[in-house]
Amino acid sequence: MCRPKTSPEQFKVLEGELDRGAVGHGWPDQTWTMAGIQAVIGRRLKKSLSIAAVYQTMRREAWSRQVPARTCP
Repeated sequence: MCRPKTSPEQFKVLEGELDRGAVGHGWPDQTWTMAGIQAVIGRRLKKSLSIAAVYQTMRREAWSRQVPARTCP
């Protein structure tokens, strides 16, 4: 098994950044993508992770893909 790319302390910082929302980081909507999270990790944690490593990190910390609920008119 590979060592985690982020420490628990670093992930807490990342969670705080993700809680600000994607719009708070300059994206046009609140949808987080792996590339968006990768960019936040690079800017805030000064780490360069591949998309696969970002996915593994989020999964390791029990974050999952979410699809917004659709509302009927």
